[in-house]
This record gives sequence, C-alpha cells and structure tokens, in this order.
Amino acid sequence: MYEIKHCNELKHSVYKELDWLQKNYPVLYYMLVSRNEILQHSINVVKLAVLIACELELSLRERELLSRGGLVHDIGKTYWPQIYDTKYPLDEFDYKFVKFHPEAGYSILKSIKFPEEYSLIALLHHERINGQGYPFSLTNISTSVKITSIADSYDAMTSKRAYKKKVHSPEKAVEELLDDEGYDQELVKVLEQLVKSRKAVM
Repeated sequence: MYEIKHCNELKHSVYKELDWLQKNYPVLYYMLVSRNEILQHSINVVKLAVLIACELELSLRERELLSRGGLVHDIGKTYWPQIYDTKYPLDEFDYKFVKFHPEAGYSILKSIKFPEEYSLIALLHHERINGQGYPFSLTNISTSVKITSIADSYDAMTSKRAYKKKVHSPEKAVEELLDDEGYDQELVKVLEQLVKSRKAVM
C-alpha cells in the first residue's frame, strides 16, 4: 500500500473518499468492498495517482477527480470477479471478458448517475496516447486518465495476482512503462522519481 508522505495540503485521504462513496453511492461502495483484490488495487491506484498529482502541483479539484475516479476505475470487474480466483494464466477468451470491464464499469456508473467526470476515468483508463488502447483506440486523452493509466499499470505489474506468476520490482515496472509509447513519458518520469526517492512505497 502506498503512503502519502508529502502533500500535506491534501484535505481528503483515500479513506475519506471511501466514506464519501459509502454515504453517497452505497451500492458502489459495497461492490468494491465485496472484492478485496479490487478494493486494494483501487486504493493503491488512487494513492499513487495522487502522489503524481502532488509532484505536478495539480489543483485540489484535479486530485479529487483522480481520487474518486480512481476508486471506481475497475468497478466493471465486479461483473466477472472470478478472474481473481483463477490460478492459471488468462487465455484469449478470458482477455475478451477482461477488456470489456471499462465499458461494463461505465454502464454501472451511468445507471446510478455517478458524476460523468469520474465515470470517464473508469471508461478510458485503458486508452493509450499512441492509439493502441481500448475500448476506443483514442489518442487524445485527459491528464487525469493518463495518470490513472500509469498508476493502474504500475500497481498491476508490482502486485501479486493468482493468475500471474511474474511480479515486477518497482524499478522494473517503471522501465517497462518507459519503454511503452502508449504512456505519457513525462508523467512516467515523475513516477520514476517517486520510486527513486522512495516516496511511493509498498
């Protein structure tokens, strides 16, 4: 789990945002907490995204967007939670289901009138600036989506999953991101500095 060690001006921690979610959208909250793997990943993504935002001195409003959008970015995976239980590598059939989770999540969020600006992070967090992402192969994506995609990929690479044997070190994960033109390299370099300085720790 990442710790926010610097960014003292941030008024709402991820846990306060979880309280906000529980009070205002209890269905989403209980969907999240029902799957610990999804919840823990979402918390990690939010904390890392906010760390990057702090380094960039983004506004409190932007950090709130990253926090609330990040918490629900993988809510679509609750449609198919068995992915976290399988102990075998995912096959092509599995990946088709996995790749549907941004649209599934967006559908869930729209159905309960979750704010659109937060919902778009769930829909677009697998888009890449080189057009090689999904579901729409976009190239023009917002800073909040770019940051969330980096945090999401980094945590996925450095976390244990039942279906995945290989777990990258923080340094190796950053190296992979730097080698991938789908990510905003200036933002990845911010993450690289966080890893080097140990401000982002597990």
